[in-house]
Amino acid sequence: MGFKARKPPIPQSWRALSNRERECAELLMDGKLTRDEMADEMGCHVKTFDSHRLAVMAQFGFINTVQLVRYGLKHGLTKP
Repeated sequence: MGFKARKPPIPQSWRALSNRERECAELLMDGKLTRDEMADEMGCHVKTFDSHRLAVMAQFGFINTVQLVRYGLKHGLTKP
């Protein structure tokens, strides 16, 4: 019988993000696309993508994307 690690509960602050902000944060945490490609993936202009990114960063009080990625890893929102 194997042991399955449980995912940590999703924090309330993550649930408070809009769908677009969450989508933006997930793309940032994934780290596989450029800023232009992420905007394309979301179907929006780069400036709109930046607005979503800044809103996410401000809501969590992060000053860089590394902090967002660490948060995602800590709470099981992204994989290493």
